[in-house]
Amino acid sequence: MAEPTSRSRLLVALLGLAFAVTATTLYVILRDARERAAHTPAGASAPAVINNPLAACADPARCERRCQEGSRDDCVTLGNSLQTGNGVGRDEKRAARLYERGCELDSGVGCALAGRAYEFAHGVEKSNERAFFMYERGCRFGDPSSCYSEAVMRGEGRGTARDDKRAQEIFKELCDRGSMTACGHVQ
Repeated sequence: MAEPTSRSRLLVALLGLAFAVTATTLYVILRDARERAAHTPAGASAPAVINNPLAACADPARCERRCQEGSRDDCVTLGNSLQTGNGVGRDEKRAARLYERGCELDSGVGCALAGRAYEFAHGVEKSNERAFFMYERGCRFGDPSSCYSEAVMRGEGRGTARDDKRAQEIFKELCDRGSMTACGHVQ
């Protein structure tokens, strides 16, 4: 495999981020819809509002409190607000800590976003090893963006020993689940 250029790494990162936002948003919407449907009495309609942890936190104090109480979605939502400065002052360092807290609470989305923070030095010191750890953990939780990033890092040997075979297995699994971006990596 040829050594990736800076431009190709940037393209992969941007495609991965676009994939992350699309896949995780869709996953959260479908998961929340399933949960609401399961808890809605027969004949009643489910609430129209679906929680999206990639959206801004409407009440940062509430999100902070709920995150401390163990709500992974509130940790990720508040982290996203701080990362983008949407509704609060921009604070990448705090956002990265909240994403990592979400990951510790088993949020695949939180792991993906924490991995990105470490991979691209957003609010934390760049660490490919830590980024890989976050992506691998997020993939275990079923987050497709985490899996994609894990496969890229395995294939390039960044943050872990190079493992083309395992990278290809992950890309194939993602491709079979409908990821055209991952299909482009299957050999």
